[in-house]
Amino acid sequence: MLKLTVYTNKLVTLGNNYVGRIDKDSYATSTKPTTFYTGEIGNYNVPHVITAPLYIGGPADWDINPDFTAEVAAIVEGLTQ
Repeated sequence: MLKLTVYTNKLVTLGNNYVGRIDKDSYATSTKPTTFYTGEIGNYNVPHVITAPLYIGGPADWDINPDFTAEVAAIVEGLTQ
């Protein structure tokens, strides 16, 4: 599975490619969905709702949830087909 990275400016990469951004407030807790936006760099404005929590673990060891990564990958794959 490709590595997903969320940067402080909320941009998201999957592997080595920028694929979108997340809403700055939607991932504040692990219990609500995250809004993920796709489009083109500088204009990510097509919303998608991801139901998996962004992070798993605890305050000392937050990790990106593999289920979140899988949902992003499925969205991106659906856009490229």
